[in-house]
Amino acid sequence: MIGTTLGQFRILAQLGQGGMGEVFLAEDTTLRRRVAIKRLSSVLGGQPQWVARLRREAIALAAVNHPNVVTVHAVSEVDGIPFVVMELVEGSTIQRLLPPEGFEPERVVELAIPVVAQEPDGRPGSARLILEELTRCQRREPSPAPSTAPVPKAVSAPPVDMTIAGLLIRGRHLWNKRTEDSLRTALRCFQEVTDLDPLQPKAWLGIADTLNLLSNYGIAPPGDSLIRVRAAVAHAVQLEGESGDALRALALAAWQFEFNWEEADALYRRAIELDPTSALTHHWYGVLLGVTRRFDQGIAHFAQAEALDPLSLISLATRGWFTLFAGRPEEAHAILRRVFSLDGSYFPAYWFDGQALAVLGRHEDAIHSLTRATELAGRTSRMLGYLGYVTGLAGRREEALALLAELRGRAADDYVPPYFQALVLAGVAERAEALAELRRALTSRDTMVRDIAIDTPWWSFREEPAYQMLLRELKLLA
Repeated sequence: MIGTTLGQFRILAQLGQGGMGEVFLAEDTTLRRRVAIKRLSSVLGGQPQWVARLRREAIALAAVNHPNVVTVHAVSEVDGIPFVVMELVEGSTIQRLLPPEGFEPERVVELAIPVVAQEPDGRPGSARLILEELTRCQRREPSPAPSTAPVPKAVSAPPVDMTIAGLLIRGRHLWNKRTEDSLRTALRCFQEVTDLDPLQPKAWLGIADTLNLLSNYGIAPPGDSLIRVRAAVAHAVQLEGESGDALRALALAAWQFEFNWEEADALYRRAIELDPTSALTHHWYGVLLGVTRRFDQGIAHFAQAEALDPLSLISLATRGWFTLFAGRPEEAHAILRRVFSLDGSYFPAYWFDGQALAVLGRHEDAIHSLTRATELAGRTSRMLGYLGYVTGLAGRREEALALLAELRGRAADDYVPPYFQALVLAGVAERAEALAELRRALTSRDTMVRDIAIDTPWWSFREEPAYQMLLRELKLLA
């Protein structure tokens, strides 16, 4: 095989061999680059079921976009020889990188989560194969010393529970999608883990993070959420001690439920001391800094989060959003266009861009963007509120009032933060009613009211005494 060609690929050397086939170093003579080629063994190459399996493997790998997963360039067949062309990655195999005792079970899950985060629709498919491979590399406890007493057949430590690992991974992936349905499903995943095994700290932190986001997005009422978040964090801390993840969850709870900006700031700084490489902590600290109008510092933390997790869309999108709040709508719009180039179905980017377009006076474009956000997010109250706002700004008063009526009708049976109704009233220039809804939002501890110092619908209210009073009570008045 060495020295021969497969189409445009010249075989240079063998890199490895297994039961299914061989992997070769090859040169792409057209693009002038080195690649890795995997081909089936001569025994299996003529069997349709194995050819189909090779293609399935390649398609599954091609669906995963992650720096720790090789890129698949092509699947082809030459002279009856099926093969896969892949990115050539120099380095060691995972077996050579393994510590002698193997990976801890928790490390297995940590390695798998960012890979499964690339799976579509929250259904771990190809990445589950990676999880299974990592599970084989799990740490095994040493065998006990010999004993003269009769004992059962010796067994190694139990493998990672695939059900629990799958639930944790799927829950975190769904949490990242941030729609109402995905968050509610994520919460069920984490709760199912604690039902199966209450000694799983990552599940308790998942519960805390999801409860936080359900309230942060105005989906769930504040009610007892603060108590539930703190209880879940307490379970996690009892199991694994104080961690940056635990402190991050407590920090978000402190500022969104209690408007305690100083405590939250201290918690984030302590979390970063414990884990300076956490992209999520830098992201959420950036949000706090932005909400309290420390825009330059906040945007710097978003940039740090992006550097730590280049695949994260939320930090890039949120950097664009807070660039808007800092008074730079054109720059914000440009940043959000980058998000669309990475994922054209990411609803927060459409929402944020809708606000930027409204500030730029492009009201019809803003309506289009927020309509798309509403479709992708599942017609949540938050999206209806912002869509109603820009619709009112565009002069479509009756359409905006219809959206307000929809929100009020929904509030009869479900939780709808007063803040979202205030948005629509601001859009149709019912300023007194809008301020009254903001007052009701603060009185009811609506978590959304934390945004009134920066959110674009309130920029024209800055000289209103009633608005300034709200800021003063929230300790947000400069």
